[in-house]
Amino acid sequence: MPSERPEPHSHARHAHAYLEHGADDGSPGHGRRRRPSGAIGWALVLVLGFAGVEALVGWLSGSLALLSDAVHMLTDGIALGLAFAAQLIARRRPTATHSFGYERAEPMAAFVNGLFYLVLLGAIAVEAVRRLFEPMPIVAGLALPVAVLGLLINACMLWLLQRDRDQINTRAALLHVIGDFAGSLIAIVAITVAWTTGWTRIDPLLSLALCVLMLLSTWRVLRESARVLMNAAPDSIDVEAVARSLQSVDGVRSVHDLHVWALGGSAIALAAHVRIDRIELWPQALAQARDALRAGFGIGHVTLQPEVGADADASDGHACELRPEPIERGGLPEALRTLMSDWQLRKPQTRFELLLEPADDERFGLATQAIEAAAWRLVADAIENAVAHAGARTVVVSARRAADALTLQVSDDGRGLPGEDAPEGAGLRTMRERAQACDGSLTVRAGEAGGVEVLVRLPWPAAPAEGVAR
Repeated sequence: MPSERPEPHSHARHAHAYLEHGADDGSPGHGRRRRPSGAIGWALVLVLGFAGVEALVGWLSGSLALLSDAVHMLTDGIALGLAFAAQLIARRRPTATHSFGYERAEPMAAFVNGLFYLVLLGAIAVEAVRRLFEPMPIVAGLALPVAVLGLLINACMLWLLQRDRDQINTRAALLHVIGDFAGSLIAIVAITVAWTTGWTRIDPLLSLALCVLMLLSTWRVLRESARVLMNAAPDSIDVEAVARSLQSVDGVRSVHDLHVWALGGSAIALAAHVRIDRIELWPQALAQARDALRAGFGIGHVTLQPEVGADADASDGHACELRPEPIERGGLPEALRTLMSDWQLRKPQTRFELLLEPADDERFGLATQAIEAAAWRLVADAIENAVAHAGARTVVVSARRAADALTLQVSDDGRGLPGEDAPEGAGLRTMRERAQACDGSLTVRAGEAGGVEVLVRLPWPAAPAEGVAR
């Protein structure tokens, strides 16, 4: 059955028509994009340079330990390279096929790096357990200088990356650097103890302790990046508080279909349907909502769809049994104006025109609650059919009141009537039953200039005297 409820919201179709963005809100396509982290770039240069030195010295000296550590440093270089590439991709401008931009590249890289490090921790744990049962000698004279140099290199990388640790992508790269820093520190302690006491099992024991600590950090990165990829609300956002903030805006009756999610990096997006009392209140309500969301929650990428009229979840019974909210405040003419304004806002590319006869609301007069509600719903259903189903670009509604009758006509330039043998649709059948339930009639015919004309005739009993319930 056609309904007064607006069509499902589409981000691309609305194109932010309902909320303008600031010049620098952190949203993709709506502000300055972050530069790639120079820290990750320098860290990548350091780790690849040190890996090259280790590989060269190991090959010249025949040291398998140095060659193995060079390979380990190369895996760190791969992780840092992935993080740096993700930052470059995230800077790309949005396109027609990627309208939200490419900021998700960073949480994707963080998730991959987290999984990669999880595998490395597993390999280290397995090797540590094996060495507990099969202790191996440690050549302190060769291993200690390399461990000290590795500690210094990792300390430099740690210092560089700490400055950008607010980004999840950088935190994922930090996992590898922190692990290497702690590994170098453990290696120095283990080598020193083994050299002075001969107890080599301290090396695998400290390595297992490190694995447990790093596992916790890895889990946090995996959880955070997965939440971004799954469009979950950020941990820093209380969605219920956001809803309460929107509902506190003047003129807002309720909020539903509220969605809050992270686009990637620090950008947070919000989309919601907002039910308001009158369409004339929307510009002011929109500005208040924008300011409240930005100031209270740091949300700058916002799309709000206004809805006017009766509750969209109301009963599907005949219109004679229901009373649209706008009629409570001004009779049928005011209700039809609000309905047309709502449609014009939702479909700015379509022309909507309302003709009232008589044009003066006082002369048009009031009828009973049942008749006014039926008239409003029949017009709402006819417009829904014309725009949503027939693709009309022009819709003209006329309401003419005679002494004891009301004539409604909804004309459009849509696709026209189906073939003569086509069965009557459920929507048209419901409209006809609604009119007949109020002792009226409904006729559908081809328009003079194409499209469809829906003609409704309803009785117009005068409203009860003032002070008596209508």
